[in-house]
Amino acid sequence: MTTDANPATYPPAPPNCELLEFRPLTTSDVINAVKLLPDKQCSTDPMPLWLLKECVDDLAPFLCHLFNVSLEHGNVPATFKTSSSVAEET
Repeated sequence: MTTDANPATYPPAPPNCELLEFRPLTTSDVINAVKLLPDKQCSTDPMPLWLLKECVDDLAPFLCHLFNVSLEHGNVPATFKTSSSVAEET
């Protein structure tokens, strides 16, 4: 459980720091990353992690495209920018 953990702190990026190039993700990158996720679940997550892991082969092409387009255009969906301070284990 992370309920009692201190909030994460992140230093600001240095001035004029830009992501000018990146190696696009592959579906294999996405599949491997999902399979490495810990078996934890947040109550605000609409999709249970066990289901994501079970369906990752079908979802990976879409997720890969979404991540690559987000990086390419510098846009991140607003829902990716929110979090809950309380996490639950399942």
